[in-house]
Amino acid sequence: MDANEAKKLLKANHYDLLILDIVIPLKKSQDPDPLGGIKLLEEVLERGIYKIPTHIIGLSAKRDSFSAAVGKFGKDSLTVIKFEEDSDEWQAVMLSGIQHKVSSKQSQLFTQQNYQYDIAIICALKEELDANLENGWKWTVANFLAHDDTVYHEAVIPGKPDVKIIAAHAMRMGIPATTTLATKMISNFRPKLFIMTGIMAGVSSKTHLGDTILGNPIWDWGSGKWTTELEEKPEQQKQSISVFQIEPFQYKPDTRIVKYISLLENDKTFFFQLRNSFKGSKPNYDVKMLNGPIASGASVLANKEKFNAIVGQNRKLLGIEMEGYGLMCAADSVANPKPLAMCVKTVVDYGDTEKSDDFHEFGCYASAKIAQKIVEDYFLLEC
Repeated sequence: MDANEAKKLLKANHYDLLILDIVIPLKKSQDPDPLGGIKLLEEVLERGIYKIPTHIIGLSAKRDSFSAAVGKFGKDSLTVIKFEEDSDEWQAVMLSGIQHKVSSKQSQLFTQQNYQYDIAIICALKEELDANLENGWKWTVANFLAHDDTVYHEAVIPGKPDVKIIAAHAMRMGIPATTTLATKMISNFRPKLFIMTGIMAGVSSKTHLGDTILGNPIWDWGSGKWTTELEEKPEQQKQSISVFQIEPFQYKPDTRIVKYISLLENDKTFFFQLRNSFKGSKPNYDVKMLNGPIASGASVLANKEKFNAIVGQNRKLLGIEMEGYGLMCAADSVANPKPLAMCVKTVVDYGDTEKSDDFHEFGCYASAKIAQKIVEDYFLLEC
């Protein structure tokens, strides 16, 4: 390639790396110029009409051309390599240089997508978010995303002004709305830790009203296939029945999250104060933290038969809710750097016809306070 053709390309395109032979013709019809590459480099660097490559490596087998290039390239902090036909050393040097440039580029790209916020909090309901907004941090409405109709809230923790916190609630309940909002929040704010708080239904044989559960793992109870099978009954014709074949994908929280919950489970004083500090309707017994399976799904459950069918998907199931899977899916699917994600929700009913709102407010309060405890006493101390 001659210098003129290279100039045309450098006017039209930006290149990450240019490997420049010092001895090249200035025009296609001319012989190679011993300083053709240097002349091309000088014009590219001095005139504003070219898109200067991010990295430039010079290469020459001619001693005089190489010596001249050393002076020019050295002055502009560029690399020049001596080509030697009877040695492979120049190849190793050039390959090392290219690898360094590529690594530098990747590092820059990662830095551009680095974490921006320390904490993000997401809720399905306004009442769940309100409990977080009343946790004692200094909250303000954030008005910096004019293109987004979601109302975001920023917080400052007293005594920790450098900690950045963002929070919002979804437009509606369910996995799709939470997945959409969580993806937006990760893209816009790049949080290190993403927490979902709120209320849920518990399995009555394993939980008490007021207990809070970390979803570990979480899956979509509606993920699978409906099929038809024939049921044989004595002295009757075969009847076709619908059968649901569950095929879930499970998300688990990071081991650091599990560690925080393990520490919190043993803090009896915290849970005693948590219940006593709440002034509204609340359990008349000690509440606790649990760590175990949660199923997410698209429907509010007030049917014991359907509830028990979901319980049958995992013998250790602790509870059922509607959004946690969406958060975990979004956190796992986004580009790096990914946030740590966790869903902590408080049991307020057992998914049957006796559902009531008696403990809804306490459930919102308890899960919000637990999220605050995790942030202040565990997560931020490790950052």
